[in-house]
Amino acid sequence: ADAADVTVTAPRYSRPRDVIVDGEPALSDVSGFRDRFLLADSLLHLEWFVRVAAADGIDVPSALVERTREESLAYYAGDRERLSPTVRRFQRLLFADDAWVRRVDERYDLDSRLFRLWERLLRREHDRLAAEDR
Repeated sequence: ADAADVTVTAPRYSRPRDVIVDGEPALSDVSGFRDRFLLADSLLHLEWFVRVAAADGIDVPSALVERTREESLAYYAGDRERLSPTVRRFQRLLFADDAWVRRVDERYDLDSRLFRLWERLLRREHDRLAAEDR
C-alpha cells in the first residue's frame, strides 16, 4: 500500500467482549463449540455481508441489519425461541457459504478437518433454517 501510495483499511468486526445480550456478554450462557460457533458466525456473516455489499454499491437497509443483529444474537444466545421469517431467511442465505468453504478446501488441496467441520456446521445450520421455512 505504501509503495502504491494508497490507503488500505482493515475491516472491523465485533469482538466477543463487545457483543452484549440483555446486558451480559453474548457468549456468557452459550457453551459448546457448535453453539458458540453458530452465534459468532451469525454475527460475522452479517457484518461481512454488509461490508461486501457496500463495496459493490448495494445498500442493505440499516433496519434489516439492526433487526438481524438483535434477533440473531438473542436467538443464538438462547434468549429467543425463534427468528422472525425475514431474519431467518436472511440468516439462511448467509449460512449458504458451505459450498465456498468446500471449494477452497478442494482447490487448495488442503484436505483440512477444520474446513470439513466448518462446512458441515454451515450446511447443517443452513438446512435447519430452510426446514423452518417450509
